[in-house]
Amino acid sequence: MKFEALPAHKGDCLLLHFGTASNPRLAIIDGGPSNTWRPALKPRLEALKAERDLDASEPLPIDWLVVSHIDDDHIKGVLELTEELTAAQEQNEPLPYALSSIWHNSFADLLETRPEQLEASVAAQFGAAGTAEIAVDLYPRLTLDAAKVLAGIPQGRKLRDDIRKLRLSLNKPFPRVVMLDPASERKTLFGPKGAQGISVRVLGPLKPQLEQLRIKHKQYLQKRRKTPADPESALAAFTDTSATNLSSIVTEVSSGGHKVLLTGDARGDFILEGLNSCGLLKAGAPYVVDILKVPHHGSDRNMTQKFFECVHATHYLFSGDGRHGNPERQTLQMLFDARRKHPTRFKVWLTYSVKEIDVTREAEWERERKKHRKLRAWNAEKDCLGHFFETMRAAGVPFDLVDQGPVQISLEGEG
Repeated sequence: MKFEALPAHKGDCLLLHFGTASNPRLAIIDGGPSNTWRPALKPRLEALKAERDLDASEPLPIDWLVVSHIDDDHIKGVLELTEELTAAQEQNEPLPYALSSIWHNSFADLLETRPEQLEASVAAQFGAAGTAEIAVDLYPRLTLDAAKVLAGIPQGRKLRDDIRKLRLSLNKPFPRVVMLDPASERKTLFGPKGAQGISVRVLGPLKPQLEQLRIKHKQYLQKRRKTPADPESALAAFTDTSATNLSSIVTEVSSGGHKVLLTGDARGDFILEGLNSCGLLKAGAPYVVDILKVPHHGSDRNMTQKFFECVHATHYLFSGDGRHGNPERQTLQMLFDARRKHPTRFKVWLTYSVKEIDVTREAEWERERKKHRKLRAWNAEKDCLGHFFETMRAAGVPFDLVDQGPVQISLEGEG
């Protein structure tokens, strides 16, 4: 099993390779935001076609495609992929990629209803705005998290439409929504058992939390029938700062004795709840994986030190370029504080160089400071990731940092 993280700016774009040399298999988890598909994901897929000696008329097989949740920085690149497929189909041209299994929870399916009010009065307006950041400027009362939900409504609907056009199955073997139901644990196999295939265990979203989200939405619809609502309050009526995190698909992927934990933007406490529901958390012993895709690009809003104490990895991937402050220094501090209690060597992987990330983080900090959300000036010693890693090395913490070149982690020979 081999794992790749492509440079996806503030988002996620992950590839998982499994199978054998004679029968290579591929999974894609998220496609990153705008400007990820053409410069990063598409060239990588074309390189894989060349490696497999496929000619122009032969599609590259993609065994499993996952959109962890509806945020733009996870779904946009996937939309560009499906747009190329639908365009080729309409022109009766050979499809460049052959998709076998797709997992994607649309917002409408999560709510078990079509959110007409949002689509009519908000999503259409937002579609012209372009990004969640612009939406926040247009609607000052919106949080960035709410704006991401807003962006995801039309994008999720567009992906669902493309899936129908391509006549592909969705969310199999789940009846409708991919989720963890504590009363019914599911394991789905892609390919043969053992070293050649992968076993997927769903750890989130959790059924009780989705039911709470649906109840909240139904209450909003009932209220709307009595009193008209403006677009901002309509969105706020059933979303909060955890709305997108509630919907993130979280999976444990295993093959040949190795495990990868894919977390999307899920909150750490929700992931621990999912692990506990599956009986994977044992008292006094951490849950151990080979690779942990750190949730939400290393945002400290999603994380506590307890999560890193309960979940240990050999490789920690932080996918982010410094936008919105991610990866946050505080999250790295939580990780290193947790690992001090279990001083075995581990590796931190970044999708951009520390220098690039710190330049962007400082610029973001100063922008926030001008808005009076952060009052003190940027302090390199307290705020830079570069200074943090230097301090950890000087303290003798047993870690390696990889922040140059593509993230490619091979688990062959590890164990």
